[in-house]
Amino acid sequence: MLLTYVLNNTAHETYGEEVSHLDHALQAFAASFDRELAGEGDAAAVAAFWHDIGHSAGHDVTVRMRGPSGEDLGALDHETRGAAMMSGIIPPRFCTAIALHTQAKRYMAGRSGQTLSAASSATLQEQGGSMSLEEQLVFEGHSCMMEAMTLRVADDAGKDPNFDYSVWGGRAELLLLAIQQTLRCALIILDY
Repeated sequence: MLLTYVLNNTAHETYGEEVSHLDHALQAFAASFDRELAGEGDAAAVAAFWHDIGHSAGHDVTVRMRGPSGEDLGALDHETRGAAMMSGIIPPRFCTAIALHTQAKRYMAGRSGQTLSAASSATLQEQGGSMSLEEQLVFEGHSCMMEAMTLRVADDAGKDPNFDYSVWGGRAELLLLAIQQTLRCALIILDY
């Protein structure tokens, strides 16, 4: 039901990026996917695929971030909303990584002066800006910091308008793999 909603309602929105929401999710999944973990469900890749689902859910009721020209850049609280939606589908530490992926962006921006896309730069300010040194130290102590950082790297990698889907057999094949991995994770959580 969740996937149907996204595909029917928000998959083609761009939220200020040069790729659609669906292409962003597929590319983030591809950047994270580890074939060795596929048999049991690659939870990190599944988290990467779904990390921005909170932009889509409650599309009409959330506070929206706006770009300089008024364009929709997504839901301000998308990370919290997305983590809640994935609870019970992927392991808790990856739900936490989804919840922390905007904090990871703030951390990386404060730590390394990371170059962000124009849309990410605009949303960074609404999400609190670069982390201060004190905030960085607190974030470094979080038990899921590494998962959040890995997810953030995949997030940044998933914005290529020239992404080569043929490496995966095509766009539809990559989508099917992401869905298959999501189901494997959910079955493990449900102990089937």
